[in-house]
Amino acid sequence: MGFLTVDPKTEDLAGVVKARLGSHGPEVVFDCVGHPRLLEQAVELVQRRGTVQEVGVADPALSASISPYRLFEKELTIKASYMRPYTFARAVRWLTVLPLRPLLGVEFHLSQAKQAIHSLREGKGLKILVKP
Repeated sequence: MGFLTVDPKTEDLAGVVKARLGSHGPEVVFDCVGHPRLLEQAVELVQRRGTVQEVGVADPALSASISPYRLFEKELTIKASYMRPYTFARAVRWLTVLPLRPLLGVEFHLSQAKQAIHSLREGKGLKILVKP
């Protein structure tokens, strides 16, 4: 389906990724946990010119050890976003006021995830929804 999820507590992350994708690695790695070790692994596992998307919220007291040369050598893109705690409540209030129909994209079944991503890349919707 184009997605690989791994539980690093019970599985060897690098081993699973390499077994499934070989030495090429994934095009995009999402870190949804925010642990520095996972960020370090993501940089190593993602393919050359790939993207590491940092979604998880990290402990502000922790830091990751990433070689600047490795980022340069692999020509990586690292993206992250920050949401403040009040963001969700504010967004819910807007739901009652805004005309949302124009924002809705197309819904896809999980088995159509690849088609959904292509649809988004082609600009066929502002958002897409992939449902299990």
